[in-house]
Amino acid sequence: RADLDRWRDTMGHQWGVPVGDAFDHTIELVTIDFQKTRGIVADGRVGPQTRDEMALALAGKPPFQAIPQYDPNVAAAVAKLRGALADLGA
Repeated sequence: RADLDRWRDTMGHQWGVPVGDAFDHTIELVTIDFQKTRGIVADGRVGPQTRDEMALALAGKPPFQAIPQYDPNVAAAVAKLRGALADLGA
């Protein structure tokens, strides 16, 4: 809940996340909004993929892409993959 609120603040969203402990419809919708924004399965559930994406989002990093978007420029695509591997320390 706190991470969702921080994420909405970084996005400049006009409303925060309601205070409380209940995982209600509002929190589910905020979670789905986050998941859609990050390009992951938007089911409203907070599992490992959502948590990992939240960590990336709050660190100001782009969404993780298991399969990079198609780039017709092969040299640029290879450079992008090498950069991603370097970021992972591989």
